[in-house]
Amino acid sequence: MDAPINHPLSDETIAEYWPDMDTPEGRVDIRRQFNALMEQVRLTATRGFPRWPEVMAPVVAEKARTLPDRLNGLKAALAGLPEHWRQWQWSADAKQSFGEKYVRVVGDSGYGMGRQYIAAIPAGPKTYFGTVAEYIAAANPDTITMLLSAYESLSSDAVRDVVAERRRQLDAEGMTAAHDDVEYSTGEMAQAASVYASYASSDGKLRAAQRFRDAGRAPATWPWAVSWWKPATARRMLVKAAALIIAEIERLDRKAAK
Repeated sequence: MDAPINHPLSDETIAEYWPDMDTPEGRVDIRRQFNALMEQVRLTATRGFPRWPEVMAPVVAEKARTLPDRLNGLKAALAGLPEHWRQWQWSADAKQSFGEKYVRVVGDSGYGMGRQYIAAIPAGPKTYFGTVAEYIAAANPDTITMLLSAYESLSSDAVRDVVAERRRQLDAEGMTAAHDDVEYSTGEMAQAASVYASYASSDGKLRAAQRFRDAGRAPATWPWAVSWWKPATARRMLVKAAALIIAEIERLDRKAAK
């Protein structure tokens, strides 16, 4: 038998809470388990984020999915819906409940079941309610199917890659709207896009772009630090340029709206 663990669990406590374990061997086992639990608590308190990898793993995996993969998943989910659900009319309204206003999502089956409340969300500020209600009212299976069809008919691999690159800039590099408005307020994103596009214009330019990279330098017209100069294939550089142009247009739109 292992030596008893020196832990402040008295025999009286063990007898009270674990009467079936109140034997010399049982007390040793209880103390061992309790000591292991306390060690886990101590480690958890000092462990860096994420503390629960098994919980975060699905989140990380979802963020790593490509846009086409996400679209395929959405189409598969739509295909799995019972057909009669597509006939439901989805809407949202605001109702008072115990003094608080809620956005209530409503589905009307059309089969004599009446209006069925399927979710209730705190409405928040007055202006926020309108945004949420309009979004939910439009988010029915038929609308999503139509949007997907329109996206696929009007889009191309090039457009999808540009959208995915813009999303990557937001998610992986933290180029949020607030960041762009403060840090890139004098046209730096448009300038960077023009440099990428220029060096993607010929094989000679591509070789020159790579020579800059190999030498730890960037073109004189590059607006940012050398570490952000990342030449690649001509197509990839044009995708980056297009995404940066979109970001600059969005910045100008936000500026005009103020």
